[in-house]
Amino acid sequence: MSSSSQLTTAQPTDSPGPQILAISSMIPEPGGWSPQLFPLKNLEQIETMEEEMNDPIKSSIYIEIMRNILKPGGSPRPGGLKKQFHLILAIDFLVDFNFDGIHNKIPLKKFGNFNNALFEAQKQEGYFRDDYIAEIRLAFRVYKNRRHKSVSDARKKIKEAKAHMKPELKFEEFLYTE
Repeated sequence: MSSSSQLTTAQPTDSPGPQILAISSMIPEPGGWSPQLFPLKNLEQIETMEEEMNDPIKSSIYIEIMRNILKPGGSPRPGGLKKQFHLILAIDFLVDFNFDGIHNKIPLKKFGNFNNALFEAQKQEGYFRDDYIAEIRLAFRVYKNRRHKSVSDARKKIKEAKAHMKPELKFEEFLYTE
């Protein structure tokens, strides 16, 4: 990846003070690095992302991608993280996690770079780390409940369908063969 085509400075390079980098293009160069696609669907993706985010430039790209997913146009999507977390982690993958890793689940808090990026993407005035943790825990609870509800509804539909099915085989003929 040639950094000259990917990044531009918002200030002239000879000006005093910190240089502010702006992402001009997120289109990867052929054979170059490209960010993980969202929603993340497996553990390898999140581990790769966690490792890639050790680079501050890649980390800022991921933060911006998450911000664009969760806050398109700068305003949060309705329902916040508890209704939109599936855009970051796929639902089937999301139910394998919880924040602390209890009950044999994967702990999300062990992915520090990912958590920092998600916190930065969600950040607004008056939003602190404790608010973020509470929101993540609520999101996990909401998705877990939705998953259990859909499984329960599917079981009910199968049970009702079996109750209304007519057996193709008569039990009397099966038991009393001539």
